[in-house]
Amino acid sequence: MSYESQEQLRHDWINLQRIVKYLEGTVLNGDLLSHNVDRHAAWLNANKTQTTLKHAQTLFGKVRETQPSSSYNEVQTSLDRMLKITQDAKDELYIPPPRPKSLLASKGLPRPALPTASVNLEPDQDIPEAELLPSEDLMPPMARSREDPTSVYSPSPSQTVEPLHTKSELRLKVGSIPERPGFLTTSLETQEELAEQLAQMGHQLKLNALHLANSLAKEKGMIEGASEKLENNLGNMTKERVKLRDHSSKSGWTTWMWLGVILCVIIAVVHSHGSQFWVCMPPIRLVLFDALFTLIRPRKPIAAQYAHVFSSHLGVVTRAAVEKSFPKALKDLKDSKPAYQGGKDAWWADVVRKTAIGAGADPIAVKRSLPEILATLMETFRSKRGYSLYADVIVCLHALKSNGIHVGLVSNTDSRVRDVLKDLDVEKYFDVIILSEEEGTEKPSPLIWQRACERIKAPIGNIIAPSKEVLHIGDELHADYRGALSAGLDAVLLRRGGKEIPPITDPLATSLPLDLVDVRMMFNLQMVLNYVRQRSL
Repeated sequence: MSYESQEQLRHDWINLQRIVKYLEGTVLNGDLLSHNVDRHAAWLNANKTQTTLKHAQTLFGKVRETQPSSSYNEVQTSLDRMLKITQDAKDELYIPPPRPKSLLASKGLPRPALPTASVNLEPDQDIPEAELLPSEDLMPPMARSREDPTSVYSPSPSQTVEPLHTKSELRLKVGSIPERPGFLTTSLETQEELAEQLAQMGHQLKLNALHLANSLAKEKGMIEGASEKLENNLGNMTKERVKLRDHSSKSGWTTWMWLGVILCVIIAVVHSHGSQFWVCMPPIRLVLFDALFTLIRPRKPIAAQYAHVFSSHLGVVTRAAVEKSFPKALKDLKDSKPAYQGGKDAWWADVVRKTAIGAGADPIAVKRSLPEILATLMETFRSKRGYSLYADVIVCLHALKSNGIHVGLVSNTDSRVRDVLKDLDVEKYFDVIILSEEEGTEKPSPLIWQRACERIKAPIGNIIAPSKEVLHIGDELHADYRGALSAGLDAVLLRRGGKEIPPITDPLATSLPLDLVDVRMMFNLQMVLNYVRQRSL
């Protein structure tokens, strides 16, 4: 069974359950025999419910093979019970339709009155019974033929037919006969009634004919108006077509101008994305990573850890205050003493002192407790107590090494990062580690990437120059992405999700746009790994 058929059966089963539930609420609650409505409306409601039940039976026939036996029995029982209740309600509420009134008045069959005759007899003289004519002989031949269509009038052998005026011996003299028999009176009344009804029908037909004539006249006017509008539209369209034809012959140069503009825009966009659009990019031989917020991250927010240590020595210092003072102190030291000039201990002591005072701590108490605070913080951020790996780091590093690609680290940090990598058991994946404190220079200077390429040539036996064969990955737009491109490397700006975006170690990043069209931006190391594999094809 196809996916569409399964979806249709599932849809029918859901509709069937809804219909059964609705009908149970209508039928089983006795609403069909409600006395609040007239019998005709109740019968119509019962008939509508019966139609819905038949539709439900049709759906049930389609889906019963796809449902368990228990569901089949339950639905079948409910439908049968509701059908019986509905049919009983229809039978009870049924009203026989009234017979239409007859066009003719209800009159009895006409009974013709027998003509009366007077017989003049002489005194004391009787008519012999043998000489009296039978009653059927008094009926005219046409009347007898109507009684028996197959009979043909012929006198009996024993009867002699004579003209009535020759029966003088009977001395029968026809007396007075009624002017209009009863059955003729009834027929005339019927004819008059029919004539009156025919006249009414003729009058109604005349009215209908007049109404039809008026409607046809109106529709004729509408058709003529529409025809006139269509003719006008056709004329306007013909004029516009002529104008367009004349204009198209004059505007060819405009089309070529727009095509040229589009081509220039495409060239500009391609040029802004680098030369990889024009030449085949070489496969990547070396991948360099930044450390903080690329491979590792603080286990707890830096501001929260600083506030906790400050509070244990200086009284209550809030995390919100540290979040404001720490970026400013860090930026001041980066600008005044780049690459940890004067040693990392003195450099971080100035950062901690300015952060505590900026967060509202007493300067005298800060000076007195600074050695203990600095020792605690330096030790915390020397091992995995202070940092943790992102979930995709081990997978990415292992895949790169398995494919023969060399891995290095280039970071604007001090030497404690080596201890952190060793404690997290990832130092073994790196062929070279370049730290700004040890080199005396920092990103975005091209010198730091050049040293990384120079020091990795010995293990692999050949020279890797700063080129598109080297890919640098970092989270800072200027220090990592722009700096690596300026040094001749390929680069990826890594922006991981979470509260660390933008990272607290890059205060300038808060004011930088993240959606620049010329920035190759990725959001996890799996995307980076896919990019490296595509370059290797």
